[in-house]
Amino acid sequence: MRWHVVRLLALLSLCLAVRTVAPVQAQVPAVSYAPGWNLAGGPRGMDFSAASAVVAYRNGDYVSVAPTADGSCNGAWAYFPAATSVTVPASTASSQTCTLSAGWNLVADPFDVPALLPPGVVGERWDTEKQAYVLDSGIAPGGASWIYAETAQTLALTAAAEGGLTIALPPAQTQAYQIHVGEYLTVLVSISNGTPGFDARADATHLQPAGSGPTGPLAAPAYYYRWKAIATGSTTLTLDPACLKSGCETPSLAVSLDILP
Repeated sequence: MRWHVVRLLALLSLCLAVRTVAPVQAQVPAVSYAPGWNLAGGPRGMDFSAASAVVAYRNGDYVSVAPTADGSCNGAWAYFPAATSVTVPASTASSQTCTLSAGWNLVADPFDVPALLPPGVVGERWDTEKQAYVLDSGIAPGGASWIYAETAQTLALTAAAEGGLTIALPPAQTQAYQIHVGEYLTVLVSISNGTPGFDARADATHLQPAGSGPTGPLAAPAYYYRWKAIATGSTTLTLDPACLKSGCETPSLAVSLDILP
């Protein structure tokens, strides 16, 4: 997939030559985009005009498109000259069927909450900090992922339910948190230059990954991990400080969770 980024750089030079767009004032609720290329999409009316270029992948090639989301499953690359926060319009849809062509498809989240991919389907999203693709079973609000289809087919996206629990680290935990099967657990961690302060791991027996990525207004950027509770029982989330990779002494955190029927 690296060739996508190389070709986008050439497209950017053409787009910058023909138009300059004033940045949009950040509002809340909003999604934060890092400087440079970001995969983008959203509900109808989501405005990406702060981007210097917005291009979509059509029939094996890139084409410039309008900087306003049409509410479909069509994702795009958006180039932001500086860190930008974009408002996510409200959406009442709970599901949407997307038409996929054979090969790679750039699929957007058409909701104002995370879009869940069907079981067994995994997308590739662009990590702006790592400058690499990472696998994900959901699509973050305001985002998009590459989905590969062997043949032309349809893909059903489901909006993540609002029910559940959100925890901001470090947790002030004196007893196990509780949620019910079918609800969603969201863990918010600090973020710096697009890098989350903690890496989260969960037991797949009880929790199904439902997406991860940067979220929130630029004034208080955060990184979220989200899971869907799929089985009753007690489980533990493990949160490892990202600095452990470079040998820091910050301890890992354990979050106890009881999943009820």
